[in-house]
Amino acid sequence: SSIADICQLSGANRGRLFLSRENAKVMNNTHEWCAQGISPEIENFQNLPMEKFQWFLDQLRHNETLYIPDIRNIPDKAESEKTFFLAQNIKSLLIFPILIGNKLSGFVGLNNAIKAEGWTDEDLKLLKTASEIIGNNLEQQRSEDQLKNIFNNTQDAIFIHDLEGNILDVNDKMCRMYGLTKEEALKTTIDDCSGPNMNMDILPEKWERVLNGEKLLFEWEAYRPKDRTVFTVEVALGRIISHDNDVIIANVRDISQRKKAEEKLRESEQKLKTLIKNLPGMAYRCKNQPEWPMQYVSEGCRELTGYTQDELIDNKKVAYGNIIHPEDSEKVWKEVQETLKKEKHF
Repeated sequence: SSIADICQLSGANRGRLFLSRENAKVMNNTHEWCAQGISPEIENFQNLPMEKFQWFLDQLRHNETLYIPDIRNIPDKAESEKTFFLAQNIKSLLIFPILIGNKLSGFVGLNNAIKAEGWTDEDLKLLKTASEIIGNNLEQQRSEDQLKNIFNNTQDAIFIHDLEGNILDVNDKMCRMYGLTKEEALKTTIDDCSGPNMNMDILPEKWERVLNGEKLLFEWEAYRPKDRTVFTVEVALGRIISHDNDVIIANVRDISQRKKAEEKLRESEQKLKTLIKNLPGMAYRCKNQPEWPMQYVSEGCRELTGYTQDELIDNKKVAYGNIIHPEDSEKVWKEVQETLKKEKHF
C-alpha cells in the first residue's frame, strides 16, 4: 500500500520495492504496484545480478537519488543499464536508495512506462521522505526479525511475564519443552507449569525480590500439563526495564538429565567409598616425589601405619616416604620410576 500511495501521489504508473541479498550483489523485486492498463512484471525482476548495473549501483551506494527524465539520455558509461531499461519499455525513471546501517539494502523505483514524464521538485522531496520512511520501517522489521530468530532458537525455554506474573509470550523452545502449542502456552499460569510437589508459597517472596531488581537462579520442579511429566529445571529470573512496559524474563533450562547423572555419580562414589573402606590395607593417591606426599588415603592407613588420614595427607604430621625403611627407600623410588616409564602397574 505504501508503494501504491507513492505512485499515486507522484503520478508514476509503476512502482517497485527491491531488497538486496548477498551484500547487495543480488536484488529481488519484493513488491510492485501498477496503474490500470500496466501489466505486472514482478516475476521478471527476481535474482537480478547487480554486477551488470555497476553505474547504477555506485550511485545508490552513495545514497544518491537517481532521476532520469528520459532513459535515452542516460550516460554512455551506463550503456548496460540503458539497454536493460529500454528493453523493459521504461521511459523515465526515479530511484531512491534504501540504506540500513549505511549499507545499501534495497531501493524504491518509480517509472512512467507510457511516456517520458518528469517529476517536480516537490515530488522529489515527498518521494525521498517516503522512501526514508520505508527504509526505517524495514530496519525496524529486520531488527525485530533478528530478535525473534534469537528468541526462538535459544536452547532455553523463555517466558515473558508482566509484573503481575501473567504470561505475555513464550518462545518455541518453551512449547517443545512443555508439550504445548503457542496458544495453549499463553493461556497457562506459573502454577500450571509447576510440579505438584512444589511449595508455591515461596514464589511471592522470589517474585518480590526480582521486582526490586535482584536476579535469581534456582532449581524448580516443572510439569508438562498434557502428559503430567515432572522434570527438574533451572530458572534464571530477572526484570527487564524498558521505556514502554517492564517485564519479567524467566530463562528455563531442563536439567533433569544432569540431575540423573549427578545422582548416578553420587551412587558410584558411595559404592567406591564403601569398597575402599572395606579393603584390607590402605588405598592411596600420592604425588610422584621422593617423600610421596599423600593426596588421599583410605581409613585403613591407621591400622597399617599408625597414622590417621589427616596426619598423612599433605605431610601434615609425617611424610609417607619417611615411614619406609631406610634400606628400602631408594629401591622403592627406582622401581616405581622404571615401572612408570614402561606405563605398567606396580
